[in-house]
Amino acid sequence: MLKRLLCLSCVLAIGAGFVAGCGGGTGSSSTAVTSVDGTKPLNTLTAVETTQLCSDTDAYMAKVVPKTNGCKLSGVMAAAFASPASNAEAQAACTTIYNQCMAAGSGTPCAPPATCTETCNPIPATCTATVAQFSACVTDTFVAYNQVLGAIPSCGAITLADLSDSTASGTTTDTTTTPPSCQTLESACPGYFSGPGGSTGMHH
Repeated sequence: MLKRLLCLSCVLAIGAGFVAGCGGGTGSSSTAVTSVDGTKPLNTLTAVETTQLCSDTDAYMAKVVPKTNGCKLSGVMAAAFASPASNAEAQAACTTIYNQCMAAGSGTPCAPPATCTETCNPIPATCTATVAQFSACVTDTFVAYNQVLGAIPSCGAITLADLSDSTASGTTTDTTTTPPSCQTLESACPGYFSGPGGSTGMHH
């Protein structure tokens, strides 16, 4: 189950990826996603504006993902990569990274190296969604993101079953319903923004 959450640490449902880190935000989504003009279609953005949109989205994530959630995910990822032989080993691996993450500065990487980079992909000419539509999807995605992270057991309660690839509990990213705002975004930019666990979009 929780191994599939790995991609949530570096690739959003809307396709914008981030290097795994500890988070550090308050959980509030009231702040604006980007300073780029919301009325602009994505396919009209300059290279500078595209980079700004990527950077702003990264910064937004840091603000809206509570540090406890980010650190819990980092701990669970560490436990999954450690291939523990028992629940106790899984809990110890998770707790070690969680504590390091909580003690680290905001946004400090403290999980196993992610495979994603933060290079912005060119936006295709066929992507007619506006910056405002993109922002709406980002906002709604992080609401779902925090809900998924909130459902992860604490390090002291994690089990080998939680770390398996089973989707029986229904809390994996695979079963997260795509927000209507993201469906609108995908319709306007077919093939560019992928669903949960995808690997294409603004970052690669």
